[in-house]
Amino acid sequence: MKLPVVILFADRHYGAAPGRAQAELLRPLCDVHYIEEDYSALIAALAAHPEATLAFNSIAGTPGNPAPAPELEAPLQAHLAAGRPLWILHGGSAACWPWAWWRQLMPLRWVRNGDPDQMPVSTHPVVPLHLVATQAALAAFPNLPAITDLPTDELYIKLAAQHPFETWLTINYEGVDYPQACSATSAWGGAIHCFLPGHSAEALGHPAYAALFTALARKWLAA
Repeated sequence: MKLPVVILFADRHYGAAPGRAQAELLRPLCDVHYIEEDYSALIAALAAHPEATLAFNSIAGTPGNPAPAPELEAPLQAHLAAGRPLWILHGGSAACWPWAWWRQLMPLRWVRNGDPDQMPVSTHPVVPLHLVATQAALAAFPNLPAITDLPTDELYIKLAAQHPFETWLTINYEGVDYPQACSATSAWGGAIHCFLPGHSAEALGHPAYAALFTALARKWLAA
């Protein structure tokens, strides 16, 4: 059976390189094309694999990686406008944040300082991650644990919620439940799946992280 193709574009993210660990977890499930901070390679991959699911685990302009290449915008938008799935991993909602259409596409968006839309800035306290699956997630994802405890890591909160989405995982921080995994449908009809945990080596290397991430990925790849 031919495996689905996933193009995973990532940055080194202050040396943590979370995309590398996620690519290794995905290899048994799909044909992963991992690209790190090379926009030319991403453009070539989009041309070679028009059917691919595209995943981002990068934040444009930091840490030291350049803003997205201008020549990427048209092929990226065309790929997503064709209804191809998009995965937003960790800070990937900021992967192409300088472009207005990208910002508007995100159901949950990491907001940086100097946001063009003047949205409140997102934050990431570093805490142990106590992830709780919603009832919808337990019904939709076979073998998904109700609770997953991960080591101390960045907790992405106060993201800009811009479109309706189905929440799969939450974490309670200071009395507020924040989404940590969710799915939405773009205006072009493509699925957008978001999975925010996973920055530190300890969290990414934890068996519970592998079980959780692959359970979600299997379902999203089969959809």
